[in-house]
Amino acid sequence: MRIVPIFDTENLFAFHFEVDENNVFIELMNNWTDAEFVHDFFKKNKRDIPTNVDISKLRKQIEKDTEYIEEKLLELSQMNPPDFNSFFKLLNNNEYKITELQFQKGRKNYLRIYAIKIDEDVFVITGGAIKFTDKMNQADHTIKEWARINHCKDFLKENGVYDSESFYELILEQ
Repeated sequence: MRIVPIFDTENLFAFHFEVDENNVFIELMNNWTDAEFVHDFFKKNKRDIPTNVDISKLRKQIEKDTEYIEEKLLELSQMNPPDFNSFFKLLNNNEYKITELQFQKGRKNYLRIYAIKIDEDVFVITGGAIKFTDKMNQADHTIKEWARINHCKDFLKENGVYDSESFYELILEQ
């Protein structure tokens, strides 16, 4: 597992697992714009999809939302300084105090990008999901994302990361 920058910025990164061809951010963007992937996902998770949702409109919405997320993160990366704090929010809506290596989410409708906030405006993306349920523990794929974000946090802690300085040291050692 390694960590790679996104959009040539020193503030937004993504995990890249050896088993995957691309980092998690690119994998998400590719999957969410792949009609076959989205179709298979809907079939596999149809019990979670709200009954009042038109599937063909939802497919198009997911593609538009994916585009929005990618463009928004690119736009934020080009600001001086980058402003990823405006996109990522606390993963746990009931959490009110800042903690070390805090779990964050960025969202657009049913799409979620999960990240760990390393320091002020420094984030590393761990994964994401198409999320129809209220809680992460209500669907198999979001349970896996919860496990992955925890695995990534453990990796960072095991490598002595607790702020941006220690994070950048880890990046340089890779």
